Amino acid sequence: MKTGIALFALLSAGVASAAEAPPPPPNDVTVEDEAPQAATVARDGELLPQTFSATIGHKQVLGLFTGGYDSAPDQGPQFGAVVEGQLFHRVALRVGVDYQDGIHSVYPSVGVRVGILAQERYKIDLGLLGQYKNLGFSEASGEFEFGVLVGRRWGHVGAQLNLLYGQGLDEGERDAEVRASLLYFIHPRFNAGLDLRARFDLGEENADRTKAKLEADFDFLGGAIAQLTVVEHLVLLAEVGPHVVVIAEKPQAGAMALFGVGATY
Repeated sequence: MKTGIALFALLSAGVASAAEAPPPPPNDVTVEDEAPQAATVARDGELLPQTFSATIGHKQVLGLFTGGYDSAPDQGPQFGAVVEGQLFHRVALRVGVDYQDGIHSVYPSVGVRVGILAQERYKIDLGLLGQYKNLGFSEASGEFEFGVLVGRRWGHVGAQLNLLYGQGLDEGERDAEVRASLLYFIHPRFNAGLDLRARFDLGEENADRTKAKLEADFDFLGGAIAQLTVVEHLVLLAEVGPHVVVIAEKPQAGAMALFGVGATY
């Protein structure tokens, strides 16, 4: 009798312990659960060649280095590098340099991204961009560029939209840009999607622009992009797609292939 009572007590304790134990983790692990730091930054759209992210992530420094070839008129070999450092929780300073073989020019840029809203609280990411570029789309002597950045994630899908305005040092030189991206997080370490940029000349024709080969009225650049996180802090990326340039109302087209390395610390 005592043995039966003792056995019943042990069984009761085991059932109670099982009932109090936390349930096992679900099989469907989210991107955030397994993704290393660089993959999370890439997921937020902060390592895209064409599009700016509205997210100011929890990182100290990130860098993006790209190179490739563009067969559109007056293009050729391309190189770009940008380094961005987080100054405060919602402010990041960025410094970049680009090389365009078609105009045989290296031109720097410096700017700042500011986070206004975060999706975790306001359902969208909203940010602002301000920067100075030594060479603009249609600005021979450089431009100040200002933009509104919007981002949103739905599960394994993320989107970014940029609306930008560039004002040259010459009052008659100005342009507008629309940039957009759509990424699907196929795996915690692999993203694929689209990264696009369209630019519109709003300024006046002048001799300096013609000499600097900045006479285009419109251009469209972008295409399919893939990003692979190879180690904790390193992302490899590739982008291929068309480059369409409209000069004097005559469209001319080429193809662009871009490869790059993104890093974050």
